[in-house]
Amino acid sequence: MSALDSKIAVIMRSYNDINVIEGTLNMLSRQSIKNFELWNFDSTSTDGTLEVIRRYNEDARIRLNDSSKYNPGRILNEAVWTIEADILVFLNSDAEPQDEYWLEHLVDPLMDSTVGAVFGRQVARPDCRSLFVMDTERAFGDGKESARWVHFFSMANSAARSSILRCLPFETAVQYSEDIEWSYRLRRSGYQIRYVADAVVMHSHNYTLRESYKRHFGEGAAEAYIFCDGEISNSFLRYFLMPFSMAVLRDFRWAIAQRSLDAAIHSVPLRFCQKWSRWRGVKAGCKRLLNNATSSRSCPIIFTNDGNEKAEARIAGDQVLVSEYVTGVVPKKHFEALVLMGGYGRGEGGYYLINGEASPYNDYDYFVIVKNMGRKAASALQKTLKTLAHRLSKIVGIEIDLAVLRSESLASAPRTLMNAEMKWGHHVLAGNPDALDPMPGEPFDKLALGEFTRLMNNRGALLLMNARRLEAGVELSGYDRGEFFKFLLKAVLACGDAFLAIEGVYHPLYAEKQARLMMLKNFPGVDFINLYKLAVDQKFHPDARSFRDEDPEAWQRQIIDCWLDAFSKLETCRTGCQIRSWRDYAQLVVPKGQLEASQNLKNFAITLRDFGTRHTLRYLRWAWRYPRDRVISVLPLLLNSASEFSSSDVAVPLAIPAGSDRSFIVKRYLKIWERYA
Repeated sequence: MSALDSKIAVIMRSYNDINVIEGTLNMLSRQSIKNFELWNFDSTSTDGTLEVIRRYNEDARIRLNDSSKYNPGRILNEAVWTIEADILVFLNSDAEPQDEYWLEHLVDPLMDSTVGAVFGRQVARPDCRSLFVMDTERAFGDGKESARWVHFFSMANSAARSSILRCLPFETAVQYSEDIEWSYRLRRSGYQIRYVADAVVMHSHNYTLRESYKRHFGEGAAEAYIFCDGEISNSFLRYFLMPFSMAVLRDFRWAIAQRSLDAAIHSVPLRFCQKWSRWRGVKAGCKRLLNNATSSRSCPIIFTNDGNEKAEARIAGDQVLVSEYVTGVVPKKHFEALVLMGGYGRGEGGYYLINGEASPYNDYDYFVIVKNMGRKAASALQKTLKTLAHRLSKIVGIEIDLAVLRSESLASAPRTLMNAEMKWGHHVLAGNPDALDPMPGEPFDKLALGEFTRLMNNRGALLLMNARRLEAGVELSGYDRGEFFKFLLKAVLACGDAFLAIEGVYHPLYAEKQARLMMLKNFPGVDFINLYKLAVDQKFHPDARSFRDEDPEAWQRQIIDCWLDAFSKLETCRTGCQIRSWRDYAQLVVPKGQLEASQNLKNFAITLRDFGTRHTLRYLRWAWRYPRDRVISVLPLLLNSASEFSSSDVAVPLAIPAGSDRSFIVKRYLKIWERYA
């Protein structure tokens, strides 16, 4: 693919740049390459900048952010995940291209797959003070000087492939030098960074001494974070005194050569301010790193089973993004922690690997733990987080679930399988790393078997979804086919959990599960073990091509038989009675082992609310049961094609008219299941 064939997006950040932005936008509109989209990310400018932007761009591609909470890494990550393009170009609003071929020159080196990023030349503006002109030419120019430095890069005039940016997100822990931090990691991961001297923009600043101090202090603190492996020395002699002396000597030589009195007068105060503040920033940054015991650099988090570098980078970037958004909507006084649970929380998440690029496979599930928050406020926050989760799902391309958990309720948290697994294996992404300590630990061999009844029901519902697809004659291709087989294999994994739970040896890690299944007294059989291994492999490294030539109906029948066998053995063990038929099992007299069974009054109120007064009063015995019992009762009947049942067998549990057809029954079942799963 050539640059002309690539989909290109230009990302422009701005804030009160009314004096320069029109020149930049005008030159951008005159580029020889026309097939690009402009995206503006403005920090809510108040000087007319936005009005200028709107003359050159559509509102749909203009994003606003709060300047008081601006974090460059967060904004850049949002841009990367929002924009669909092959190449992302970063151009500051005050970096004006100097000819019509700037964009063409800049992106051309990215056609080389070994090049991870490019950055172009910058020249000073006509009003730039002498020493800043010198600094600009020294940093850029022909590129020979900066090539000798530990590392150099500038995001103000740069580009990279989106596939790399998604695998290697920007760091949000630094407020300055995010471009240096990102490109340094990129270079260390094996990619080349190319300087393009022909891609020229006009970009410079006349910083005051106060502004210079602030900027260089921030860059020094960032350098402590970026070069924490000893790439630079932070000693007074080598980081301040020697660089200050060398800079002043270099300035005077340049002032003499250029006959610049301004450079000679400006040198000592400017260089002292720059080098002193930078050294102070480095010292402060090093101290901060030493005090930050939970730093991700000192305690790396692993999200996937095999720790694939690209998958880890992509998933870690997603977590940074989610953390930024969640902590931004939860009031600080109430925020306790953001906890990642599920497979990624245990370090067993799966990922796709297509053409060398990795992307997550499983959903991201989180608990947002809050403190000193009433139930009403927590309920309102849950609604806010539901909307946020929907937005984030679109940004990262993976389903996200955010659930509020009050810290005051942790000590009395129910003994569920989900809570036990979360307590056992999770990642605290933000906030108090010990937030879950009050939650009681529940040994897995002490969990009630009804928890696995619930798990099997949830996975069996996925099989019912598959059945509905087949009955509707839906053509299974692409995403639908992948999801169909994903549901089948989820059911297989649940069957393995049921077999382990029956003998009291359940464990959350899949490597341990496989080993324990092989040693069970009631060995589930070689065929099941092979099927289980396939399901585990597909969970960690899904590949829909594996099932391209398989018969969905045959697989569906096989897995349903497997599920019915495992469910029958589980329920026989749990109830202590042989399950003679699924019609008998659907009767109210067979308890379903759910933890809510003892909450009679609460269950009655829920039934009254959701099933209506008439149904509740007519079938009082069902009214005392939690509605999940209803779907557990009838699912085996709906899945077992060999069983003969009439609609009257499921009419009362599902609260439907006798004589309803199968399509309506299944629809009703899934509606109740989604609410009470």
